[in-house]
Amino acid sequence: KRSKSSARRLYCRRIRQAEKNYICRIEHLAACFGISEQAVKQLKDRRETLKKLKVWLSHFRGKVLYENATLEEALRESAAKAGSECAPFFLSVAEELEERNGMRLSQVWEKQCECLRKGTALSAEELGEINRFGAGLGELDVKVQERAIIRYDEELTAALMGVTGELEKKERLYRSLGVLAGCFIIIVLW
Repeated sequence: KRSKSSARRLYCRRIRQAEKNYICRIEHLAACFGISEQAVKQLKDRRETLKKLKVWLSHFRGKVLYENATLEEALRESAAKAGSECAPFFLSVAEELEERNGMRLSQVWEKQCECLRKGTALSAEELGEINRFGAGLGELDVKVQERAIIRYDEELTAALMGVTGELEKKERLYRSLGVLAGCFIIIVLW
């Protein structure tokens, strides 16, 4: 009778241990898949930010070229179109321009670009393009500003197409690699 009950306890312990191992393996698989989903999310966030910047640029262009608004007014009024990620950047540039402090627009823009680098999904190259765009603004000649806006619009379009293509290619790859990495860890820990 005792050997039967001890065998039953041993059997139950083994079953519980197997269940724990099974749950642990599922957790590893889910963690690897979650990491791959985070990489996909970063690409999607980058694409959405570029889309919002494109909308902002068209609104900004209308304010500057057709409504003859000052740069401060155009930046402040069009900031809402840039989305939550970039709107504080444009608002802070507008505020600092209103204060003037003896700085040119390109200096204010560059200073604020440093703050934008910390909290955005944009790549370093895209942030550099934003910085270069600001250097072309604030000139006395409206034609120079218009050319800068058109050039930045073309660069935004190219960046948006590049990110969309990259997302199409890498989304499936990242998900597959996440599942494969999870399976690899399960096999190694088996």
